[in-house]
Amino acid sequence: MSELTTGMYRGKVDRQMLNYVKADNLMSMVCLSVNMEKFLKFGGHVYKENLRYSGMGMFEQTYLAMWEIMRVFIDDNTLYDLFNGQFVFAVTDLKPVVTTYVTYEYDDDFNHREVTKDRTEIVPEFVFMAGVGRKKDMQKILDILEKTNLIKKVNEDYYMLANTTNPASQVFIVFRKGMLMFTNNEDLVNNHLKKGYKGKHRLGKKLRKLARKSPLVAWWDGRKTFDTYHKINKDEDEQSPEENDLEKNVSSGTIIGKKGKRGVHRIIVSLTMPVDNEDKKQGSLDRFFHVLNGLFLITR
Repeated sequence: MSELTTGMYRGKVDRQMLNYVKADNLMSMVCLSVNMEKFLKFGGHVYKENLRYSGMGMFEQTYLAMWEIMRVFIDDNTLYDLFNGQFVFAVTDLKPVVTTYVTYEYDDDFNHREVTKDRTEIVPEFVFMAGVGRKKDMQKILDILEKTNLIKKVNEDYYMLANTTNPASQVFIVFRKGMLMFTNNEDLVNNHLKKGYKGKHRLGKKLRKLARKSPLVAWWDGRKTFDTYHKINKDEDEQSPEENDLEKNVSSGTIIGKKGKRGVHRIIVSLTMPVDNEDKKQGSLDRFFHVLNGLFLITR
């Protein structure tokens, strides 16, 4: 693992990418700056090991053969240089989206009929950006996807995923200024593509500095996430005890890769816990293990 990861994280994300992160109700952000060759070799190693020791192990040779066939047509340098290794992902809001679904109802004689109903889903508003190294090759890929009707060109600024009627899963694709962007924020692609957000909508100095502090940075505002969710979904009964425990004990969190001579050599995880906890006798370490236990019960 050391051979694969040493020197993988390097540099900082481009300042320009941060201009497209809306700050109004920002909930989380991840910034990565990596050596793409090392990053892809590491990812390929992990994927291969997962194949071998999972239920898909019987298909390992088939997948590896397909990978080798692809490399006949795409040389390694093209693969490594397609992206420049800079990535930013941010959840900028939660929003209610009304979607339509089909269900069935039965009459007194047990004859079923098709019924169309509406429901409201809480969807994270997000933006994902990747720096592109080989711009001509990326444009060729987008042209092929458009020809095969996987994406459709809306105007000169952006594409959309084709054949998607569900508004909760609608995604816009932007390729400009050496950057590939995926987002479900329609306001961003219609009004802020030229220079990004300005004024109070732009990311503040503190978060911009944090985003470029290391090649590996993750930040989460738990309090804002919980408050926004409850503002939209007022049915508190749906919350599990584990989720309630997590909400009570965590305000925010950060992950920062500590830099050394050979790149990131350790990762620091920080959690901020509210000071007005009801149980004053409970220590920080006890509360920390409550958080870990809650996360385990939610994700198991």
